[in-house]
Amino acid sequence: MVISYLLSSMIPWTRNEKGFMLVLGASNIGEGLRGYYTKYDTSSSDINPIGGINRSDMNDFLKYFAHKMHLPIFDQIASEKPTSDMSPITAGHQPKLDEELMGLSYLELDLFATLRKVDRMGPLTMYSYLLLHWSHDRDMTPE
Repeated sequence: MVISYLLSSMIPWTRNEKGFMLVLGASNIGEGLRGYYTKYDTSSSDINPIGGINRSDMNDFLKYFAHKMHLPIFDQIASEKPTSDMSPITAGHQPKLDEELMGLSYLELDLFATLRKVDRMGPLTMYSYLLLHWSHDRDMTPE
């Protein structure tokens, strides 16, 4: 993100223009509720258009948009597994998936977001709900 901010300041300067550009973020609500971010990652941006959306809803929208606009690249983006590893993928190096690093699936994070934002549960109520449901059958849908 530091490089993004540097470039957003330098691009107008290289074109002999005044001003700056805004940096867009790409972290979602589940990652924010989980605390899966660092100081200089996609959560530190000027605008985060998908900050209040869970990953499942975003993927559903991308798939809809891909078919509606006949742009298959958005379908491919929706099917990619998220990883925060910035090194190139090579034969000997496979990046760790975000789900592995967080210890939670995006389906579980989406449930957190639904319980918190839609059902308006606080931390204690969410904990009680999840303890009851996950201890029995790992049910992923709120009642």
